[in-house]
Amino acid sequence: MQRFLKGRYSKVKAQTEVISALLILGITVAAVSVSYLWGVPIVHKGQSTGQIQNAESLMDQLEKGISEVVQNGGQKSLQLNLEGPLEISEDENMIKYSVTSKKAGVARNEWVPLNEDETFGIPNTLQNKSIPVYGSDKEAVIIAKADTLGDDGYIIYYNLVFREVDDFNTGEGKITNITAAGNNKASGGSVKLMIKREPQVVSTSPSKLGGKLISTKILLSLS
Repeated sequence: MQRFLKGRYSKVKAQTEVISALLILGITVAAVSVSYLWGVPIVHKGQSTGQIQNAESLMDQLEKGISEVVQNGGQKSLQLNLEGPLEISEDENMIKYSVTSKKAGVARNEWVPLNEDETFGIPNTLQNKSIPVYGSDKEAVIIAKADTLGDDGYIIYYNLVFREVDDFNTGEGKITNITAAGNNKASGGSVKLMIKREPQVVSTSPSKLGGKLISTKILLSLS
C-alpha cells in the first residue's frame, strides 16, 4: 500500500510540475507579447523624436552657416548628415528638406516658423502680404509643415527661405539670393555643402517699398 501511494504521489507531482511549467511558459509569452505591444510604439516614438530633432538641427546648421557667410564674406563648408532629400531651389530662393516620421512634430495645416515668430513676406503663408523689417526680422527663415502618409506616418517638409527685408525709413531693401553651383539635389547620406559669397550688387528691381534693393549672391555647392 505504501509503495502504491508513493508511486501515485510521484505521478501527481510530475503532472503538477508539467502544469506549473506550462503556466510559467504561458505567463512569460503573455508578458513578452504585452511588452512588445507597448514597447514597439515607444521605440518608434523615440526614433521619430530623434528624426525631428536631427532635421531641425540640420536646418538650423544651414541657416547659421549661410548667414555667417552673408555677414562676413568668404566661404565656409558644412558637413550634412541627411535622412531625406535636400534641394537647392533657385527659383523659390530656398533650400528644401524632408524626412518621414511616425509622428508629425509640427502643424499639418499650414507652414509654421521655427526660428522666428512670424512668416512676413514668405509665399504660401498666412502672413505673406506683410513686409519684414530690416534690422528686426531675419532674412533667412526656417518654416515647416507635415503631411500624412496614411498608416505609414507623416512626411515633414522643412524650407529655409531667404526673403527681402526693408527699411521703412529709407525705403531700401536687402535680400540674399542663393544659386546652386553644379548639382542642386542630394538624396541622403553624408553630404558636403560649400558656401561662398559673391560681391553685393544693386538689383535692377526696386525694393517692395520702391527704394534701392541690395542683393547678396550666395553660391552653394553640394558634393
